[in-house]
Amino acid sequence: MIVVSGTEGCSEHAAALAVRDAFLKLWPGCGETPANEEMIRIASSAKISGYGICDFDILIVAHLKPGRMFVPKRVLRDVNKDRIVGLPVRRQAICDKLALSDREVFRLLRVEI
Repeated sequence: MIVVSGTEGCSEHAAALAVRDAFLKLWPGCGETPANEEMIRIASSAKISGYGICDFDILIVAHLKPGRMFVPKRVLRDVNKDRIVGLPVRRQAICDKLALSDREVFRLLRVEI
């Protein structure tokens, strides 16, 4: 299941919808998975209290069902600091933020996975 929340009509929300579409393209069917098996939440113009930075353009929090994998397009490092390039990476959880300028939103809305 994918849930997108936030103020509709702003560039951040449009980018959040593009992120949702990227997940759907990467893992077809993830939008219909029952919430008790998999949940992807994408919030635009999100606020979090208790941190030095409290305003985020986009927050992504997800619990993924086992077996979800992707091949990174940029260099990643594993827990041993070894480089991972062109190899499948398995994920069970995601917690990330995106800060977008208008130019970055324009690029994100046209992203190809």
